[in-house]
Amino acid sequence: MVIEGAGSPAEINLKQYDLVNMRVARHAESPVILVGDIERGGVFAQIVGTMILLEPEERALVTGHVINKFRGDPSLLTSGLHLLEEHSGAPVLGVLPYFFDIHVPEEDTLGLEPAGSSNEGNEGVLVDVAVMRLPHTSNFDDFDPLRHERGVRVRYVDDSGDFGQPDLV
Repeated sequence: MVIEGAGSPAEINLKQYDLVNMRVARHAESPVILVGDIERGGVFAQIVGTMILLEPEERALVTGHVINKFRGDPSLLTSGLHLLEEHSGAPVLGVLPYFFDIHVPEEDTLGLEPAGSSNEGNEGVLVDVAVMRLPHTSNFDDFDPLRHERGVRVRYVDDSGDFGQPDLV
């Protein structure tokens, strides 16, 4: 069985309300693998910082780490991986490459394009879709099927004045 968390298991300001991360792992007495996204930078600090902020009984559940979305020569990470293991007390189980040809939903709005950007230029656009960015929306991946459709442009807008004349709102 795989139990997936949501976001960081060490958000100290939200931890008392967190129902999906380490609380579930502790209840199930499940081994935990921390996955760090290297694409945004600071992956070593993220993982070590997370380990420091976990409670001792939570830290004991962490059996290893995985570095995700790596681009380039993995041998460049060797010294960093050794330091990560040394500072976290858990082994690095693997480094996963960045895949360009799969469409896995992003977590919340982290992978969302900046306002005004779109998945396609003006050429060849048959349908223009404008999506309002609301502060509490978390399932923007619901629009991914449209984003991957040829001839469809999906734009995310912050202000109603930016809608323009879309075909769908």
